[in-house]
Amino acid sequence: MKVRFDSILCAALVLLLQWSPAFAQKASANRDSRAPAGNLSFEDDFDQGDISKWKFYGGGFAVVDQELEAKPYPGHMAVAVGTAVQSFIYEADVTVGPTGNAGLIFKVTAPTVGTNGFHGYYAGLDAEAGRVQVGKMNGEWQELAYQPFPVKANQTYHLKIEQRASFIDVYVDGQQIVGVVDRTHQGEGAIGLRTFNSEARFDNVKLTDLGLMTDPVYDWSWVKGAVFVPSNAVNEAQQWEEFDPAINDRELAYAAAYGINVVRVFLHFSVWQKDPEVFLSHIETFLQLADKHGIKSEFVFFDDVWDPTPVLAPYPDPIPGVHNSRWIQSPGDFIKDNYAAFQDQLETYVKDVVVSHLHDHRIIFWETFNEPGNSQSPKHSRITQRLMNEARIWIKETGSSIPVTATAGKPWLGEPFSDFYSWHFYEDYSGAEGGKSTICTECMNRATQTLPGVIDYMRGKTGYVLWELMIGRDNCRFPWGSPQGAPEPIMPFHGVIYPDGHPWSVADAVAIRGEDFSHAPFFEVDYYRGEFEQLAKSSITPFIDFDLGNELGTGSPDASAGIPIDHFSMRWRGQITPQATGSYTFYLDADSRASLWIDGKDVAVKSSLSREETETVIELKAGQTYGLVIEYLHKTGPASFHVNWSGPGLPKQVLKSEGRAAPLRLPQTSSR
Repeated sequence: MKVRFDSILCAALVLLLQWSPAFAQKASANRDSRAPAGNLSFEDDFDQGDISKWKFYGGGFAVVDQELEAKPYPGHMAVAVGTAVQSFIYEADVTVGPTGNAGLIFKVTAPTVGTNGFHGYYAGLDAEAGRVQVGKMNGEWQELAYQPFPVKANQTYHLKIEQRASFIDVYVDGQQIVGVVDRTHQGEGAIGLRTFNSEARFDNVKLTDLGLMTDPVYDWSWVKGAVFVPSNAVNEAQQWEEFDPAINDRELAYAAAYGINVVRVFLHFSVWQKDPEVFLSHIETFLQLADKHGIKSEFVFFDDVWDPTPVLAPYPDPIPGVHNSRWIQSPGDFIKDNYAAFQDQLETYVKDVVVSHLHDHRIIFWETFNEPGNSQSPKHSRITQRLMNEARIWIKETGSSIPVTATAGKPWLGEPFSDFYSWHFYEDYSGAEGGKSTICTECMNRATQTLPGVIDYMRGKTGYVLWELMIGRDNCRFPWGSPQGAPEPIMPFHGVIYPDGHPWSVADAVAIRGEDFSHAPFFEVDYYRGEFEQLAKSSITPFIDFDLGNELGTGSPDASAGIPIDHFSMRWRGQITPQATGSYTFYLDADSRASLWIDGKDVAVKSSLSREETETVIELKAGQTYGLVIEYLHKTGPASFHVNWSGPGLPKQVLKSEGRAAPLRLPQTSSR
């Protein structure tokens, strides 16, 4: 094909303008900056038998019956002359034989004779394997996507490639089969045709130049996140099937108090299967609660980690000593082994969630897969790749403006199916990946890291998501490989906050908030073994509102400090400043004895040893700061304590300290 000189000149001027400093600055400010469509075009239907528009590498091509025919050589190609483009639509009719594969190459540079003799991309049809294959070459082949498709030998298919910057979408007969992202070959390159051990025919080749485009620009450096599993759930399925708004609200409030602004939340296909309507309503309730506390969310649809045979309620208790002892994969091996039977349901599951939140400002991104390929057999890894590819396409088909990612970085398989790079970081600080356009969606284990160390390393570089917020029944306080029956660790492997609201380490909380804690609105709290006999730990907490249950480890307010599940006591110190003068009611809801002092005056006592709530009314003055001391003595059974208040213009709500009061002198016998 001959290209007119005026077309070349026009294209050169467009390129010069687009790469000027002003354009570069504008492009960096936009999520999807792009130049006008380019002027280059190319078409060839081979009707005239003319092959002068092509340069051949490896021979074996000839025009037969108005199609370009290729013999089944080990690997050869034809490159269209003068077709250097960056973003484009490239399509052709392709017919493959019963062996090998054939298809379209694009972004081609440095072509040479040889099986892998070029740099660029390839999308091919394979009747022998029944697949559409997409990959890249830099002198060697690297697969990006392997998608099963019923390709029939000697049947003609219309293969279309749409490439916009780093985003590559592949269609067969109008149906999108593959959608991948790769940033290896970002410049311009030619289009071409390729066969590998296959007789093939090509016809109706057409190229539409879309000009220069840039990828969306992301900045995740603001994210201070944590994986969110409520402390009462053993896994992500129980989290949703037995969804408890009160516990979710309470623990999201903890997250906000300590400076967490994003939560990473795992969904589960089996819970959706059981009752889609209830599942979706729980997600909406969760988003409302998180948004109330100023927290954004990201949802994980599928997961390749831990138990491959997911089972719903009744949920067994945690296995003592075993890390993440009841976590289950989604969708699990049975569905992978019967993928075709469940494919439509999987699509509906993903689209149900996404369509309900197409442009939801409360969600920062969708995560199709956590750690795809983790300990999977080759067969199941293939299904994981297929499901990741299809889940990303399903999300894009909805028109959602929310970006998509999956865990990348060795050994995970998610990079080609991600709008931006997300990775996990559990090693020392020397090898961490990063950049503001990427995000670390898991980090922090105390075997090799500290929470302040992770945050200090990430600060200003990229956003992070800690595993995890709560120290609870999922048993992630035990390290990887911990044997059944292992003793409670003195240092939790994962987790930041205990169910009563205090952090394992105040230094952790300071690191997340990034500010001086001397005037932060927390209660000071002391933990004792027995009846205020032996001080076990001192910490802080935003409020007093907890149910610990009576389970080994988590029935204690802090097992790492050696506090038992029975016969312990707690004392809080804080302060309040009422906004209005009048009568205020204080509510002490406890399973055992509790007391309240205001400015050193004993004003409320809950003396029974059974679970009940007492009310005490006192007069307070507007603008006056009152010091509080609250005590709780637990005997046996499930531990619960909730302190609320109400007053003029103040509906009943959890009592929060506005700061820490100076220690007060209490009576010698301060607990009843």
